[in-house]
Amino acid sequence: MTNERALLGLIDKIYLCGSGNADWQEFTDEYARLFPSLKSALAGYDRQFTDAAIFCSTNYDPQFMQSYEAYYYKINPWKDVLAHAPMSPNVSWGAEVPLREVRRTEFYSDWIRPQEDVVRGFTTVLFRERDRLVSLTPNVNPKHIEEARAAADCIKLIGPHLQRALELSRQLTGLRVQNATMRGALDALAASAFVVGADVRLEYANARAEALLSVGRLVRRDAAGRLRFVHADDHRAVMTCVHLAGSLATTGPRMVPLRGGGEPAYLAFVSPLVTEPHARSRSLLPPKRCAIVFVVDPRETPRARAEQVAAALGITPAEAQLALAMLHDKTLQDYADERRISINTARVQMRSLLDKTDTHRQASLVSLLVKIFGTLAVP
Repeated sequence: MTNERALLGLIDKIYLCGSGNADWQEFTDEYARLFPSLKSALAGYDRQFTDAAIFCSTNYDPQFMQSYEAYYYKINPWKDVLAHAPMSPNVSWGAEVPLREVRRTEFYSDWIRPQEDVVRGFTTVLFRERDRLVSLTPNVNPKHIEEARAAADCIKLIGPHLQRALELSRQLTGLRVQNATMRGALDALAASAFVVGADVRLEYANARAEALLSVGRLVRRDAAGRLRFVHADDHRAVMTCVHLAGSLATTGPRMVPLRGGGEPAYLAFVSPLVTEPHARSRSLLPPKRCAIVFVVDPRETPRARAEQVAAALGITPAEAQLALAMLHDKTLQDYADERRISINTARVQMRSLLDKTDTHRQASLVSLLVKIFGTLAVP
């Protein structure tokens, strides 16, 4: 069994990785120093095993890892074991698949056997959600199976720490992704933009939003850092939309007229936001579901260009051009002719625009747009 000092050192390394002060490669290297006969990999899969990503590995030849990502994971005879493996600190052993079956496969002859015949091992799941999982899988030659058992016993001790560190890493990286990709774009908008997490904690506010918070008549930041609208009805309506935005089934923005904003009323648009690192990122993170709450003041935006309309309503540039055409009393055929598209394409855009703005007729759409933006000039 691993001695206490080595175990504490491994746990320290886990939290260094979780806080971003070390790379997860350092964890698998540290784990391998305790169990040098094992080849270990930290990997992510979707639940249908149509995609795989090796985040880091130790004692494997890099070329074998590349070939696994490119092809061999698809024919891995232990796919079912991986898919149904228990959450850490529990482990599932590959012995559930008989060796006589494994040795008849291409995976064994071309991938397992050339690597010191590492045909035995176990896996533990560190993260699982509806469509993907992250697992740690050490493999070993059967002659070193006792070392593998000791490594599995170690997982029973460090597994909860691994899960906590991954959750910490998810939260920190989610914020870093947002800061890197959104601040410039949000600050350029002619609308107040509030980014909130699933717990409604305010994670970012652009310059206009900060100004609105400082006034404090319409919206505030409470003592816990959560976004709070001053008018109770406004708050309930917006928070309902924020919680819906966190649903996997929700994709479009929702509109809320704000009663506490005076006349003409402010309007809030709540749009889901998913921050997701690149598929080959070393962050090991699931997508983080957030929401952006846009607050539009019609008195400050009497004129707007198509891109401002698109940003404020959460619609595409083409749909914004259609909205502007409707504001100028053009027919759908006029718009189709000007844009050189078919009338059927224009109708599809119109249906999408009505759906995204929660309106049901062109007249209702135009009334809404006039209320938000005033009289617009076609850019």
